[in-house]
Amino acid sequence: MPLWPLGLQIVTGRMPKTVKPSTHVVLDCAIAGSFLLMAARFWQRNRRAAIASLICGGASAANMMLTDYPAGALDVISYRTHGRIDGGAGSPCSTIRAPAPITRRATARSSWRCPESIA
Repeated sequence: MPLWPLGLQIVTGRMPKTVKPSTHVVLDCAIAGSFLLMAARFWQRNRRAAIASLICGGASAANMMLTDYPAGALDVISYRTHGRIDGGAGSPCSTIRAPAPITRRATARSSWRCPESIA
């Protein structure tokens, strides 16, 4: 057996398996709100970034509203499916780098990462 699966099992064995739904509601609200806030902030300077942020914020809010947990309006998807959607949306977003600087002061090394990848 290779050494890295054993090390991974030891490290992840101590980690909590899931986040409580009440904590996840707070994180989802913060994420959706941050996307919508950034859309308002970027609207005058970069329309494409603002529209992308609106789409991400709307998708995050829709995912939140359709889940069967405290903030959900409709019980369409389960909490487990919600987590899978979050992982699917957060993983690609965390690897995307900005192809061009958003402001004149930004350098080519700067990149924007979404908060969804953190939660």
